[in-house]
Amino acid sequence: MLLENDIIPILCIGETLSQRRNRETFKILKDQLNGCLSGIESEDVSKIVIAYEPVWAIGTGIAATKIEIEEAHNWLREYFRSNYSDFIANKIFLLYGGSLSEKNAEETFNIKNVNGGLIGGASLVAEKFISIVDTAIKISNK
Repeated sequence: MLLENDIIPILCIGETLSQRRNRETFKILKDQLNGCLSGIESEDVSKIVIAYEPVWAIGTGIAATKIEIEEAHNWLREYFRSNYSDFIANKIFLLYGGSLSEKNAEETFNIKNVNGGLIGGASLVAEKFISIVDTAIKISNK
């Protein structure tokens, strides 16, 4: 319904802290993607934005490490390559959204396969949000 009306959905996926500790992250992400994308035509999948939001990091002020974000985003890119095509894997937007802030935006936006951020609490303070946007613009102009 959304895609039929030219609305771009943002699919938020992520694991809980216990799932991460039990090394279930990629199983959880796969199950979430398979369930949410079931029945969606391949050509429409690349129109969906995927936001990796580890549940344990949302609103806690605890962000995933650079390595954790990179592993998840690399896995996501490969998921779309393996399950769809190189075209879709290269076209789909992958966002990071677990406690993204003005403090970690530059490091996060410089991670391979991170195409942007889904900003939560930091968007409520204009100065913080503007700093994140400025960082994204600076990095995209490199």
